[in-house]
Amino acid sequence: MKNISYWSPILSNIATLSAVTNSAMSLARYSNDYNITLLNSVGEFEKLKNKNDKIKVYDLNKKLLKIKLIGVGFFKTRISMIIIFLKCFFSLKNYLQKEKPDFIIIHLLTSLPLFLFLLFDFKSKCILRISGLPKMNFLRLFFWKLCSKNIYMVTCPTNLTKDYLIKLNFIDKNKIVTLYDPILNVKKCNLLKKKNIEINNKFYFSAGRLTKQKNFNFLVNCFSNIKKDLLIAGEGELRNDLEDDIIKSQNNKISLLGYKDNILKYMNNCEAFILPSLWEDPGFVIIEAAFCRALIISSACKNGPIEFVGNDCGILFKSNDLIDFHNQFKFFKSLEHRKIKLMKLNALKKAKQYTIFNHFINLNKILIKN
Repeated sequence: MKNISYWSPILSNIATLSAVTNSAMSLARYSNDYNITLLNSVGEFEKLKNKNDKIKVYDLNKKLLKIKLIGVGFFKTRISMIIIFLKCFFSLKNYLQKEKPDFIIIHLLTSLPLFLFLLFDFKSKCILRISGLPKMNFLRLFFWKLCSKNIYMVTCPTNLTKDYLIKLNFIDKNKIVTLYDPILNVKKCNLLKKKNIEINNKFYFSAGRLTKQKNFNFLVNCFSNIKKDLLIAGEGELRNDLEDDIIKSQNNKISLLGYKDNILKYMNNCEAFILPSLWEDPGFVIIEAAFCRALIISSACKNGPIEFVGNDCGILFKSNDLIDFHNQFKFFKSLEHRKIKLMKLNALKKAKQYTIFNHFINLNKILIKN
């Protein structure tokens, strides 16, 4: 029996949370060879306590669980991460020395476990899980090179990110592999997408946190000329700015739905799902949209949409380019039903790479590798 621990401090309800929990659930569901521990630093895994006999939630710092961190946003998140780094330094060190898990899979705030592996000799093998498109600079690359001998494996969410990391030459290329995120629980997704929605009109749909990365202000600007129903699901620090942009657009058909537990039912009924992001890797919502057989219109941003949508699974427009968006939107409106149906089918086939079971098969290969 191998002991697997997950480290991933999460401050808000972002896609990484479901990726980590689904990854742990996949090991628990499809194998009897693993004991899984989720390292709870700020209460991110509270809801999973006592939910599964094979998954344990371990509180690293009970005092930190009671602290209300500063919150999300560019600067607030970074200050909160500094607090987590300092408060969890010794508790994570003590956990690794005492519990000696066979593997620790690290997602967010990876600098802390990597730094600890640099300072101390642990028995555990460290798997660096790249979550999203990594923004490299000299210091980060230097730090990763310094820690490379303590990294057992690096897993990437897309092949393009894998190729990018190999070119950086900070670690043996054979230690870098693609591991698709466990986005789709097929049974659950099939139930959710069939739920009724409260909208009768035809509409276009988009979803994500209301942040700079998701670029919804660009999408609102695009629809100031289109005058079609556009629904945007999500919450975030830019909500007030988006509300102002909607007023300026003079399109009263644009609606902010707020956070929705079930966005699949909207994807299942929309004319098209639109992703305007500045970067994604892979972009959970386009995988979910593909599973719901929604036609995808996406920005050609690195790395996920370029790799997933390509030329045959949807329509790409130049990132942040208003003119090209309108050109591609007109192209979409001119497509024959047969062509749209083929794009949807191709996207559905590709989305199946992102099931929880497929993730388990490939993660299991890494964990049993000699």
